[in-house]
Amino acid sequence: MKKNYRAYFLNWITINEIGRIKLLRSSFIIFFILPIVAQIIEKYNIDYAIPISWLMLYYSTLSISIGTILFAIFCPEIVSKYTTFEDFQRSGKGGPYLYNQLSSLVSKKYDNHEELKEELSKYTFAHLKNYLGIGSAVETCFINPNNEIFWFVHNSLNYSKTKIRICITLFYGIGFILLAYVFIEKIFTVTKYLISIQ
Repeated sequence: MKKNYRAYFLNWITINEIGRIKLLRSSFIIFFILPIVAQIIEKYNIDYAIPISWLMLYYSTLSISIGTILFAIFCPEIVSKYTTFEDFQRSGKGGPYLYNQLSSLVSKKYDNHEELKEELSKYTFAHLKNYLGIGSAVETCFINPNNEIFWFVHNSLNYSKTKIRICITLFYGIGFILLAYVFIEKIFTVTKYLISIQ
């Protein structure tokens, strides 16, 4: 079996939760305002230097935006749309949908269950299903798409597309580092001012 390196990076659910942080969403305002300010300064030859912290904040939101766009494009549908088994049941989608989602983990379509089981057995997902577990999941997808099978497929897809998740992790990491730089700089600026007025 392949080494379970898929679990070492942010999974799709965690990436989605990070993207929903309110602080990040509010910082996106600078992403749209700064180019407008820069154009006004250039057009009217205003003698004003844009602070480095603004630039850092701009590139931070740019990096996080790229990560968010990658998430929107590549996140598996079952993970982005269905957070619970009840949500999945209400959608009216059944076994064939789960089977197709599970099949999307592999590079090509297989004509029979055995070939798909054999290919899936090469993966070790974060929840560690053995070959019999994978076989049972593939067979049961059509017969009885129950809560356990839904979560098997959901968890499997949650750790899929490792290279894309690594890219998103890097973009988010760069964005957070630049954002942290801005916050630390502001803290030092305020602290320095408070010391000077003592």
